[in-house]
Amino acid sequence: MVMAFVMAAVIIAGFSLNLAMGRSTFAAPFAVHVHAGIFMGWLALYLAQHVTAASRNWPLHRSLGSCSSTRTPNGSHGLWKRKLWKKRLGRPGLRSIGGL
Repeated sequence: MVMAFVMAAVIIAGFSLNLAMGRSTFAAPFAVHVHAGIFMGWLALYLAQHVTAASRNWPLHRSLGSCSSTRTPNGSHGLWKRKLWKKRLGRPGLRSIGGL
């Protein structure tokens, strides 16, 4: 979990440094702001996933995982793979590992 917070701090510090040095501006096109908002939302979900897993709050962890899987192109592909796994093997894929 520590590394998740370190990663988030490095990302935020990097963008803040570019802003402070004048290499970035809030006058960027609207699409850049949308991209930034989506990415910061993903970063918040990433941290929340780590916190809920570390605190063993599995129901909330699973709910956040379902939410985050719809936010990324690979996430929707992952949902398809889990359904296929369940259909072929009759079990729910990775959730059966470790009693999760």
